[in-house]
Amino acid sequence: MTSSTSTIDNLESAEELLLKVIDVSQELVELLQSQEGLDTQRMSQNGSLMLTTLEELRERIAREIPKLVMYIPFERSSYGAKKDSQIATQKLSVARTYLKDILT
Repeated sequence: MTSSTSTIDNLESAEELLLKVIDVSQELVELLQSQEGLDTQRMSQNGSLMLTTLEELRERIAREIPKLVMYIPFERSSYGAKKDSQIATQKLSVARTYLKDILT
């Protein structure tokens, strides 16, 4: 497996972790809005899961950022591959902004 392939695989798994965080966040909001009273044990479990997942996500992205800076993707490739790369870069930018908003 090449370095660029492993980087892409790691970033795709980071995207899955981000989606997991969003799902857990949504469940926490639903618990807070519940009219049945607060289920503190379930909230605590979801909160712990969310924080653990965010930490894993942060670690994965931190490991990959130096590789992305040094790697020039699609230097001699097709237009379609370049567009795919631009879309992935935009998704990563949105994910970073979302994480920044969550963590601050």
